[in-house]
Amino acid sequence: MAAVFQGFDENGLGVYKQEDGQDVLEPIGSALPDYTFSLSSALRYRNLDFSMFWYGVQGNEIYNNTANALFVKGALNSGSNVTKDVANSSESIANSNAFSSRFIEDGSFLRLSNVTLGYTFNTKSLNWMNLARIYVTGNNLLVLTDYSGFDPEVNTDANQNEVPSLGINFTNYPRARSFTFGINLQF
Repeated sequence: MAAVFQGFDENGLGVYKQEDGQDVLEPIGSALPDYTFSLSSALRYRNLDFSMFWYGVQGNEIYNNTANALFVKGALNSGSNVTKDVANSSESIANSNAFSSRFIEDGSFLRLSNVTLGYTFNTKSLNWMNLARIYVTGNNLLVLTDYSGFDPEVNTDANQNEVPSLGINFTNYPRARSFTFGINLQF
C-alpha cells in the first residue's frame, strides 16, 4: 500500500497513513529549525563605515537527495564517476538508491550574508556636491555548517504527490557569492 500524506501534526511534522487509515511512517526529523537567529552591526569611525549581517538556523534536518542519487555504489553499474568513498565502500553494488535515513543530515548553519565597507569624502568645500562616498559590498561570503551538500539553505521548489518538499536537497544550485563596488554622489 502507498503512503498518503494527511497533513501536519502539532509539531509541524508530516503525518502519513496507509490507504486504509493505518499509520505507516514515523518522522525521524523536521525541516523546520528549532531556532533562527541573526546579528547585524553597523559601525562608523570618522569617514569610514562598516556594516555586516549574519544569520542562521539551528535544529533542522535536510534530506540530501543529491547524495542519495549520486553517491551510492550502484552508480558504478552505469559507468558514472563516483567519489573515492563510494568506490571503496562496503555497500553492495546491487543496492538501489532508495530513500534512506542515512541521507538525513543536520541543516544547522551560520552565514555571513553581507559585509559593506565604505568611505565618505569631505565635500564641505565643494558648493556643487553634498556627498561623495565609495563602497564595496560582499554577499554570501561565508557559511559555517556540517552539512555535506553545497548549501544548507535548500528547498526543491515542487510538491511530490501533494507532499511539500521543504528540507529536501536535490541538485540545487548553491547561492552565488557576489561583490559590488559603488559610488554614491549627491548634488
